[in-house]
Amino acid sequence: MQTNKFIHQFCLLLFFVSLSWAQLGTDTTGGPDTYGHYWITSNAIGETIEFDWLDARSGIRANFAEDDTSGAINIGFPFNFYGTDYTQIYISTGGVISFDPFTQTPDVVESANNNGVPNVALPNNIIAAGWNNIRPDTNNVDSDVYYQLMGSAPYRKFVIQWYYFEHDDDVANFNFQIVLYETTNLIIYNYGIQSGPSQYDSSQRLIQTGTFNTQCDPILSPFSGRPFLGYL
Repeated sequence: MQTNKFIHQFCLLLFFVSLSWAQLGTDTTGGPDTYGHYWITSNAIGETIEFDWLDARSGIRANFAEDDTSGAINIGFPFNFYGTDYTQIYISTGGVISFDPFTQTPDVVESANNNGVPNVALPNNIIAAGWNNIRPDTNNVDSDVYYQLMGSAPYRKFVIQWYYFEHDDDVANFNFQIVLYETTNLIIYNYGIQSGPSQYDSSQRLIQTGTFNTQCDPILSPFSGRPFLGYL
């Protein structure tokens, strides 16, 4: 069985899960789940994981509307997610990528995070680094999702970056990334500058995160809109 991993940058290294921003201030490692996956953050004592922001703005711009999802995007290498190799992803403005086409409207994909997890409802088979009702900042012409293939085979990285996104109520800015690693099947969440009123800061658990496969098999949680047992 192939093991997937995660990081929070402050970085979260995922060997697969879902947590809460507040938890990341105190919890720095977790696992294993029933699949043998672990997660770890760059704040973990004695670990050598370091924050490594990979700016994808020189890559491809998604040109997303306010609430939007993409068509199929080539990763550039096979990425193994819970035993299945994928070569394409689908991106949502709501801070999520999926290995299956989104079958719901973009606004429903974004609002689904309010259901909490575990939940068998769609979307599933996803990686969520910032799952919420967020959108490109209308006051920043560069605000969008960017993606880029970096490095050389067999250890390339595919970076998906949400650049200066705002919450739907026009406050707060969020900058974060999902990085998929070739060969190792590592998943890293990088979190850059976050700003806004106190109700949106990391201590208030704005964003729900985690990973879910098509069967919704139960796993641990590293961070989410609320602490929970999640689904991979």
